[in-house]
Amino acid sequence: MITTRKNTVLLALLAALIWHWPDACAQAAETPALTNEFGAFTLGMDEYEPAYLVGLMQGLGYQGLMAHTWGNDPLARLRAYTEVAAIRRGEFRVYAILWTPDVSDNLDTNWLASVIDCAGKLHASLWVAVGGTTNDLPQVQDKLARVADQCAVSGVDLVLYPHFGNAFDTVEATLPLLRRLNRTNVKLSIHLCHEMRAGNENRWDEIIASAAPYLALASINGTDPGETIRRDRPDDWSHAILPLDKGTYDVRDYLRALRRHGYLGPILLHTFGIKDPPKDQLARSLRQWRRIQNQLNQE
Repeated sequence: MITTRKNTVLLALLAALIWHWPDACAQAAETPALTNEFGAFTLGMDEYEPAYLVGLMQGLGYQGLMAHTWGNDPLARLRAYTEVAAIRRGEFRVYAILWTPDVSDNLDTNWLASVIDCAGKLHASLWVAVGGTTNDLPQVQDKLARVADQCAVSGVDLVLYPHFGNAFDTVEATLPLLRRLNRTNVKLSIHLCHEMRAGNENRWDEIIASAAPYLALASINGTDPGETIRRDRPDDWSHAILPLDKGTYDVRDYLRALRRHGYLGPILLHTFGIKDPPKDQLARSLRQWRRIQNQLNQE
């Protein structure tokens, strides 16, 4: 009698498991693993040669980086990236070249053509944040339309970089500009630090859902809570951009939203203003990235 009762209970449990199995599988299928490539900015690392930075990052486990047009002779640095063996073999990527003109700058088409040529050779995007205010957007749109067309000739994407305090400062403020530009090679990026500075840290799903069709790049970093960083001066990023293992804000909600809305592109570690030696900060941040990645993939 006891055996029969045990068998009945076991059969009931098995039936329940079978009944709910499709739902469990469907739920697992709706939550893809976080498998995005992970790269890093190179801001604050200009004293190091491109070949060294590539070797350092690749050795640590990064899959790519962002180059930029800051500093002395940026074209020489960009051309040096095109000669790095790991990049030429396709083992390591330059995802984008950051360009930060001001709206008042004259557009030097010859210089820009050289930058775009490097982007084409590197299979990189041209990533643009424009200094100015929202009042400058008509002028910004005119300039970016010409830049986008120049990029298109070389098969290069122009990725808009929403930057707090600039002409387009958040994802939501940039979307109308992107739609007015109306070019297939114009894409969008999202940045944890800039959205938090604008007070958007509790709106990740809403923001990323609207941006998802256009997202090509995303950045992440350690940070303190929004109410802390918004008390800083606009030019003070010391609480807003930290190595990934620092700061008290839980960045997993941002990553969950990116994953939930199907973002599969690279995620880049922001490094602006960080004074720690590159090898130290990059190694610590990568370890933290892998911890976060494992945690999210076990959910």
